[in-house]
Amino acid sequence: MTDHIKGNEVAEPNWVDTRAHREAILSAGAPEVWAAARSAIMDACDSFNRCYGQGKMPVECAMENGKRIRIKRTIFADRVQRFQDTVLEVLVTFIPESATIAMARQNASRKYSIIADDSSAYVTDGETRLSADDLSCRILQPLLFNAID
Repeated sequence: MTDHIKGNEVAEPNWVDTRAHREAILSAGAPEVWAAARSAIMDACDSFNRCYGQGKMPVECAMENGKRIRIKRTIFADRVQRFQDTVLEVLVTFIPESATIAMARQNASRKYSIIADDSSAYVTDGETRLSADDLSCRILQPLLFNAID
């Protein structure tokens, strides 16, 4: 952020300058935050399939366009507790206009905000700052591990 020159003095930035600076960081950084989140989600799906998906219940993870990922998991009938296959889906969407990442699944939805401080843009869940991996965990864990409990 640049200081003002006021007469012969350098003035500290005021709240308007600070806000404009953060908005510029958010505008430039939100797509990068989405790219990191998208990569973390897709990497987690690949890891799940490598570690747990050998056989019955792999997860499919596909980019639908540059702003949306569809994650799908089929839980096959076991004829003991489940008598028909169940298809579970999560849709994760980047909404640049509102700087949010939205998650929707059959019985829940949630929006995660992308905000900026003086140095970077990042995703939050309420007051909690999340890494891309943390966001991936919050979005995918119910689908990957709680779905069959």
